[in-house]
Amino acid sequence: MNSEQLWDKGWLQKQGDIYILKMFMPFPLKENNCFLAESDNGWVVIDTGVNLEQSRAVFTAALDAVGISFKQLSAVYLTHYHHDHSGLAGWLQQKADIPVYLPQPDLLTWEDFIDTNSYLDRAWTKCELAGWPREFAQELADNIKQINVMLEPYPDLSPLLAGKQLVLGGHPYEAILLPGHSDGHLVFHSPATGFFFSGDNVVDHTILHLTDWPHTRLDNPCDNHLAALQGLKNLHINCVLPGHGRVFADLSTKIDLIAAHHRNRKTTVYNALHS
Repeated sequence: MNSEQLWDKGWLQKQGDIYILKMFMPFPLKENNCFLAESDNGWVVIDTGVNLEQSRAVFTAALDAVGISFKQLSAVYLTHYHHDHSGLAGWLQQKADIPVYLPQPDLLTWEDFIDTNSYLDRAWTKCELAGWPREFAQELADNIKQINVMLEPYPDLSPLLAGKQLVLGGHPYEAILLPGHSDGHLVFHSPATGFFFSGDNVVDHTILHLTDWPHTRLDNPCDNHLAALQGLKNLHINCVLPGHGRVFADLSTKIDLIAAHHRNRKTTVYNALHS
């Protein structure tokens, strides 16, 4: 695979100063976005895709297309811990000898439910309270173990805190906590340009799942999530760079659709319980 093919096939795109890599994944959405941007201390990666041979080839060709090498990478920032966003992080860390940052709450989730040989024991308490039979919990544990190979080698992770300031393409960005899809999900916003890395909180073509139960520690993830989304309406945002799908502009309308979706679902459940 060469750099010309990446541009021609749309696997590499550019929005302003941000490069977007379209990475294949063997999950229902089929692809996710990995971002490359020049910082004030080398080039940074935001989210990575899963660790598959195709992903490694696309990333290597993308560096060539941009005109940089692994040596010019300075850090990986993960919006959240899910496999499709963190899978290549360990490989990149080994190739470039760079730190990998993960939101602090998701770092705890990683330690409890990813980098562990005791997944079933740790998940069983919540599964049992929810009325799951033991075999359902075992199936979940087996599924997690099966997809964890797409994270290997595991990176050495450093905590990423809300309020962290990054400079990308010469513009400052701030990391903002937006919990719900995962406990510690962070988004990145540039007040100067209106660019917004939304991760998996808001994408243009669908509404992604809320929480990753039984991994969550949040007591009320839905209301936490919707309140944080409403807060985004106070920010200057004119370009949303999502974790999946195409770049889009009308964030406010999408937030209203997400809120209506969850209101309708809660009403349906409430009425079913009281019928």
